[in-house]
Amino acid sequence: MVCGSCGATVIGMGSNGSEPCPRCGTIVPAVWHGDLEVSWMLFVLGTIGFGASLFLPFVGYVEQGYADRDATLYEGISTLWHRGAWEMALVVFLAVLMLPLFRCIGLGVLLWADDFSVTTMRMPRMRLLRILQATGRWVFLEALIIGAAAVAGALGVHLTIDVEAGLYLYAVAGILMSAAVQAFDVRRIWLSS
Repeated sequence: MVCGSCGATVIGMGSNGSEPCPRCGTIVPAVWHGDLEVSWMLFVLGTIGFGASLFLPFVGYVEQGYADRDATLYEGISTLWHRGAWEMALVVFLAVLMLPLFRCIGLGVLLWADDFSVTTMRMPRMRLLRILQATGRWVFLEALIIGAAAVAGALGVHLTIDVEAGLYLYAVAGILMSAAVQAFDVRRIWLSS
């Protein structure tokens, strides 16, 4: 472990899970205890934000000859499906709806397992954490897919597209979930008793 005060390397941990730094004497814990609370807070905020964004309009658009319209994610996927662009509807459904839902459930499982000191299935939890870390890099690509789907949904009709509150909230929720995954200390999987 590395001492947070002076940067010295501390080798070996005592039976209580901490060891004093040989250079400055600061107690160096094997696990940062504050990261779990930060992960829980970011997870809860991200999950609430993701759920709320699904009920808000993602894009507003004006087609020639029609009044202003707002479209939620469900309405956008449904419109793509009914207009025959089922491939694009499937991509939007998987990338924009199922992937964040997988992140919410996966991080919830990791946090729950740590909270209840689950000592089994450590390797699968480690793999799950690595998958969650890898999928966090695609948050803004999901937002881009929403925009592309809105354009593709027009199917050649000239329109003006405005970004609405749901897309902003969706992006913020994605960032919060990615930060929650990054705040989760991987050592908690291996050091839980």
